[in-house]
Amino acid sequence: MPPTPLILIALLLFSTSTQGQGAVGEIGVERYVELQPGGILLINDTITLEATPSLYIGQPPGFREERVIAQIYTGTDWKTLDLDIVEKGNIRWLSIHPSTGGATCRLRISYLYVDEVEWRNGEYRLEIPLYPAITDSVENPTPWNITQLTFRAYLPEGAELVEVDSPLPISNSTVDDRCLLSLTSTKPLKALEPPEAAVVYTPSTMEEHPITLESMRVRMHIGWSTRIEEEYAVVNRGGALESLHIMIPGRVRGVRAYDRAGPLKVSSRAGDGGVDIYVYPRFPIGNGERWSFTLRYTVQNKEIITRSKSRYRLNYTLHHPPCYVSRASIVIQLPEGAFPTGCQPSGEANRVSPISYRVSIALGDVMPLEEAVVSVEYRWTPFWLLLRPTLWGLLIAAVSALIAIPLRRRRVEVEEEEKPTILGEFLDLYDRRIGLLLELEELEGELERKEIGRERFERKSAEAHRRLMELSRRLKRLEGRLLEERPDLSEELEELRRAEEELEGVMAALRGLERRLRRRRISRRDYMERRREHVERRRRAIRRIEEAISALRGMA
Repeated sequence: MPPTPLILIALLLFSTSTQGQGAVGEIGVERYVELQPGGILLINDTITLEATPSLYIGQPPGFREERVIAQIYTGTDWKTLDLDIVEKGNIRWLSIHPSTGGATCRLRISYLYVDEVEWRNGEYRLEIPLYPAITDSVENPTPWNITQLTFRAYLPEGAELVEVDSPLPISNSTVDDRCLLSLTSTKPLKALEPPEAAVVYTPSTMEEHPITLESMRVRMHIGWSTRIEEEYAVVNRGGALESLHIMIPGRVRGVRAYDRAGPLKVSSRAGDGGVDIYVYPRFPIGNGERWSFTLRYTVQNKEIITRSKSRYRLNYTLHHPPCYVSRASIVIQLPEGAFPTGCQPSGEANRVSPISYRVSIALGDVMPLEEAVVSVEYRWTPFWLLLRPTLWGLLIAAVSALIAIPLRRRRVEVEEEEKPTILGEFLDLYDRRIGLLLELEELEGELERKEIGRERFERKSAEAHRRLMELSRRLKRLEGRLLEERPDLSEELEELRRAEEELEGVMAALRGLERRLRRRRISRRDYMERRREHVERRRRAIRRIEEAISALRGMA
């Protein structure tokens, strides 16, 4: 054979090998996954490769992280890297520049995900790539290979593995009462096409209902005892939520719970480890729905405050359900005459009166198994309180004199009839709107019971919808005027808008269901089952609107 073809074959083999390996040679990946109670997902990737000026790390398709951090090993410690997010399709890529001037670099990328583990029929389900997609360019990627792969995934303590489906063989074992899924591979794997493993598991019998706290704000007022208010904004991620369990260590008294409409049902039981508190919503909270309430109770100062002469230290641990908290903060009102001298974590101290201070601390997000501890130091010498009776006596005498003089000169005047306020008109129109919604529900019930015919139902239903549309237009105009006049009602009106959006979504789903039935795209049995679910959601949305209106009426 002539020499030329041999040379060409050798060059072809060399180019093929180079294309498979890529410019960076071998890439080693270690992926450690930890699943925490409530479906919280933590991923820690360690990547070893030849030094490169730029690198793109792909997250699992469709995933949205709560937080992410990238670090590079400098030989002695880990240094945090700047990163940018590049979105292409349904994948979020991390763009980093890891070049260190050495031959190789070692990277560590840590992710936190909250809503990516699905809860269905009493089981958690997760589909996760066995390693991250890695490339040097999103637009024109080089086809690299993963040559060393280590995958470890820990299920929550007490959880039971139901099923694992993976294109690569995964073994499972038990370590410290936790199921461990593991895989080690030295087979070359395409860096841009990571295979996915599907994991299904049941939670521990001790695990609480899956929820997420959008926010938790704690207000503390220190006096002879400490009054505590905890404001919760809960998002349900599981089935119907009928009660929320909160464990508070130590001894507390006067436990109460409230929402915008008024007091809520609460049960509490003291035990060796503290007090178990159960808060019950006015109606079950559906999947994806939001519930806001405030928990109030009193703690003896000796439970959380230590003293050394005039120096005091408050030590408080954030008590929250075992779930992820997106935003947590604490506001501490110090006793009158006290002066803050330090706090941990760092916070902001503000003077709220000539003799009192308030300390505000933002804790950020809190993990399910994480204890957020707050410590505030202050000085307080309460001898000046002895002067308060005299001061109050002088103040009362002065105020009495100011009130008595105008009263003696007061003339009898004819009271003018009060003009209706914008808020009053707004509430009256909403009462009519709620009445029409209930009238529609009653009409549907009469049709189902065959008390009225289809023609009469259609006629009355059309008239009710016409009046609802007219009321909606008037309410929208009034809402703008009301916000200009009463900006303090913005939170209440926002809650009302969210309830209305939920109602509109349910009404649209009901209309779509009717269309599918008429076009025979759904069976009568499935139609009735889904309709019952939507009708129950509509009732809950109407109740939320009624609660929001009650809250507005309390502000009138």
